[in-house]
Amino acid sequence: MKKTISKSITIFILLFSLTIPQVSAASGLLIPVAGYSSLTNDSKDKYYAIIRYYSSLRVPGIMYHKITSDPNEWSVYSISPQTLREDFQTMKNLGYTPITLSEYAEILYGYSCLSNNTADIDYLYNLVTAHPKPILITADDGYLGIYTDFMPLLKEFGFKANFMIYGEVVDSNHPEYVSWEQITEMQQSGLVEFGNHTYSLHNYPNSDLIGLYFSQPEFCKNDIELNRAKLEAATGVPCTTFAYPYGIRNTFSSAIIDQCGYTKILNTDYRTNIIGSGIYNIARVNRDNTTTSQAFFARLSSLKATV
Repeated sequence: MKKTISKSITIFILLFSLTIPQVSAASGLLIPVAGYSSLTNDSKDKYYAIIRYYSSLRVPGIMYHKITSDPNEWSVYSISPQTLREDFQTMKNLGYTPITLSEYAEILYGYSCLSNNTADIDYLYNLVTAHPKPILITADDGYLGIYTDFMPLLKEFGFKANFMIYGEVVDSNHPEYVSWEQITEMQQSGLVEFGNHTYSLHNYPNSDLIGLYFSQPEFCKNDIELNRAKLEAATGVPCTTFAYPYGIRNTFSSAIIDQCGYTKILNTDYRTNIIGSGIYNIARVNRDNTTTSQAFFARLSSLKATV
């Protein structure tokens, strides 16, 4: 079921209202107008389970950066390996099922395809039951910790993650960052997806980025596409995810990203993700060193679900 997912929330609502336009008086749940009565009881049960899943769907996103054992470096953008392990254990204890951004997109697309077709119902039921409580683990910039700390934990816990790579620092061969060879190795694990975090634009101050998007759109586009080419060469798969440096974006940056054809776009909005948020507006909350895992995930679960 690989089709283009519309950017417009209106399309989601329209598709849903056309496919499932009436409410059951008995259950208060939405049901199809045509063909519902012909479904088997098993398909009806699955259908209701799908509706309950989407009606309560909340998908928090976490944004990690540097993992370091040096207490002097723990900050708003760096945590210890022990804190990372505690986060993973807390996610497991809370029943979270970390997914890739492609899986998240598939879940959202499935919402618009729900019908009274038995094959569609079976497909969606298997999809949502495989991800009962999804969460997005992301890590930005390409620090070495995604290789030395994240990967062992992903394998141990059976989790998946998404790493946003800032290409210039990878090319620098700096010891604090991963290499392209390590990116290739991580890709082959099947546990991670990689996204574009620009080649060099991340090196500019926030105020300069705003101006660059407006005054030098071709330079920005070339920078972004250079990083995409390097990522695709390392991973062997298309790069369809983009994460804005610092979450800074405006109408000019949006136009550039549209031209590049990215289908999953990450920001740093302080909220959780709901069905109406779509995949062009995926929020993530920064994980800093100021709180315990228990407190951090309590905060995540209390975030507002806004579009």
